[in-house]
Amino acid sequence: MSDIEPEDIRWLWPGYVPLGKLSVLKGDPGLGKSLLTIQLAAAVSTGRSNTLPGWESRPPADVVFVTFEDGLGDTVRPRLDAAGANCSRIRVVKGIIGERDGREGMFSLPGDVAELQAMVMATHAALVVIDPLSASLSSAVDSYKDQDIRRALAPIAKMAEETGAAVHAVRHLTKGGGRRAIVSGGGSIGIAGAARVVLMVAQAEDDPTRRILAVVKCNVALMAPSRAFSIAETASGAPGIEWHGVSSVTADDLAAARGDDAAGATGGLRGEIEGCLRAWLGVRPMTRKEVISQARGQGFSERSVDRVATLIGVQRTGGGFGTERGTMWSLPGTPPSQPSPPSQPISATFASMADIGGNGRNGVNAGTVPTPIFDTADEI
Repeated sequence: MSDIEPEDIRWLWPGYVPLGKLSVLKGDPGLGKSLLTIQLAAAVSTGRSNTLPGWESRPPADVVFVTFEDGLGDTVRPRLDAAGANCSRIRVVKGIIGERDGREGMFSLPGDVAELQAMVMATHAALVVIDPLSASLSSAVDSYKDQDIRRALAPIAKMAEETGAAVHAVRHLTKGGGRRAIVSGGGSIGIAGAARVVLMVAQAEDDPTRRILAVVKCNVALMAPSRAFSIAETASGAPGIEWHGVSSVTADDLAAARGDDAAGATGGLRGEIEGCLRAWLGVRPMTRKEVISQARGQGFSERSVDRVATLIGVQRTGGGFGTERGTMWSLPGTPPSQPSPPSQPISATFASMADIGGNGRNGVNAGTVPTPIFDTADEI
């Protein structure tokens, strides 16, 4: 390593899309994933942006779009125009690249990386967008097998490193909900593993007209803040994006809320959290800090636990000041006394844990009692 010169991370969009790396944007259909790539492409093509928060002016550069779903004339071009793009700098591969055996063939990964790299180098493109990633994968690639995905994405990540271009792939979410944002994408978790930055778009829980862009994972820097935005009609009639500042909602919050919506009022994630709360608080009242510590050990987000606790009427009482006030939790009808510490940690396992399959968070099979995870020696 003494022969390696240290380098600074270079950003296309600071905090969200790095240059020379593979990044992934995931979300449900209709929430603005493609619009975000349009905004990014427009900014790259002109070198400036009045819409992307945190964007830093740079020399204009070319963009290569590999798209499979949106129409070029009635969808992509009007959106680019509305975003103020220099369309002469944007090249589009409509799912077809080059020729095979005298006929046009469908673009696929990893087979067509060499042709894509030649295009990037010829145009000096700073951004490559693949929308969606799943459509670009060869039929020989099983998107649910980690080994297949890593073999397919390794060449595209290497291309990004060699050309210095940002490769930004769009990915759909799973149909059901999930506890953690990192595992909420469709296909293998190897997709998130190969990407250096993973972003997520989801609907804001408290306002259906707003979306949240959150960082799920960032291997190259500190996590950038979540951003709120909405989709609005522009003067041309095409949709555009309006930003509404920083949001405190995290990617795991978005995944948990989505899981609640998918599961319904009595099942899935909400049911698991309720079951755990009733099991823990049924033994003794606990401080909120204790509950959250137990919940994190089960993979639940703090926001989801607070929400379910409110839904089932958990009593919050106690003294203290500021954020520590009213931290004792108990079930409805239970005297909120100050208990002595239990002799053993409290945990719970439910049949729904079997839906996770294989090994759980604590490395045990469903049906056994997982060892709780504690954050500090004081909590132990």
